[in-house]
Amino acid sequence: MAQPPADQELRSIRICGRLLEIREVAGAVWVAVYAATPGEVSLDSWIENRQKCGKRVLLPRFDSLRGDYVLAPVRDWERDTIAGKFGIREPRPELAAVDPETAAGGNLVWLVPGLGFDRTGGRLGRGRGYYDRLLREVRGLKIGVAFSWQILPELPAGPDDIRMDLIVTEAEIIRPRQA
Repeated sequence: MAQPPADQELRSIRICGRLLEIREVAGAVWVAVYAATPGEVSLDSWIENRQKCGKRVLLPRFDSLRGDYVLAPVRDWERDTIAGKFGIREPRPELAAVDPETAAGGNLVWLVPGLGFDRTGGRLGRGRGYYDRLLREVRGLKIGVAFSWQILPELPAGPDDIRMDLIVTEAEIIRPRQA
């Protein structure tokens, strides 16, 4: 669903405000974020606020040797990111990736994009499984970030699909029920 840019920006700002209401997000040492592509919720204002407070964010970067994504810290969005493999902002190659234990740890909160979500925590990605592989061993809180129109009655789920613990929209914070 196409949204006028001003409407999308306003909804994104509301979603960023809702993220501030979540205790686990506010207290997290690390938060894994994403760089929004057209049509996705922009976390720019939330990331900027978090960085001004001296808190840490991690961003996925495509590792061509592994053929998959790793996480690396980003302290300054403009200086520390470049356009990556799929044209999405990602950490510069010279920034060291965090170790897999940190990425999987319970102290790391994940903000996850998707094309759609359902109320059981199901997520529809772009079909390549990158986020599902990133999230496979994760013990930390996984939060789907979406516009309210992206909440669907039901999504198909396969054995490799990772469910979200929470979903945040401009209208509500969804605490998924079991499928």
